[in-house]
Amino acid sequence: GVYSSGRYHSHNYDAVERHVLWLKPSTQEGDDRVVVYDLIDNRSGATPSERSWQMHIDTAHLASEPSIVGSGASYQAESNVQVDVVVPADLTLSFDSPQGTHSNNPADVYTGRLRADAQSSDAALRYVSVLRASDAPTSVVAAGVESADVVGVVSGSDLVLFQREAKATVSAAQTADVSTSGVTTVWWTGLTPGADYSLGASGGSVTLTPGGNLSADAAGVVVGSI
Repeated sequence: GVYSSGRYHSHNYDAVERHVLWLKPSTQEGDDRVVVYDLIDNRSGATPSERSWQMHIDTAHLASEPSIVGSGASYQAESNVQVDVVVPADLTLSFDSPQGTHSNNPADVYTGRLRADAQSSDAALRYVSVLRASDAPTSVVAAGVESADVVGVVSGSDLVLFQREAKATVSAAQTADVSTSGVTTVWWTGLTPGADYSLGASGGSVTLTPGGNLSADAAGVVVGSI
């Protein structure tokens, strides 16, 4: 993933944040989905080092390395695992096989790693990924969402949205440009805990407006049906 520490040259960045939303299954046989949002803002004039998205995988417990198609990967562990990196739209996804041993850390890559590299030199970089684990070897389509105020993903019937800017304060309406076909539930994050909002959908967009009958929870998340 992305890190904000001295070892990873945090002085080169204005902001490095990670936000995680866990979509729990409605039944015991359902799938678990974890949506991860990584926000990176370069510091003006600095030369950033690593800006790739990485996910460590213990390949010792896998029958084979992950299969990669486009910006998605799948592999068989205790469950069927599907990983999709949906934002940014232009990226390359690869797998680095493990090398060396734990005793040589940090010189060697001693666990396998999925690596997404954005084809962008923009100062602001956003990654959205979905990790899905299921007993059934079936896939769920995940599609990235990028708008002026928010970024996120449509995963199955769920639309998950995060604030595009670091430490954003939502005081006016926000709109996500996205097809709502098949979407039944919206998860809008980065809001003021306890504040009230309303959700509306029209054509190819979903709008959140301050004031209404939906209250943000303690984590600043509004959940609503459309």
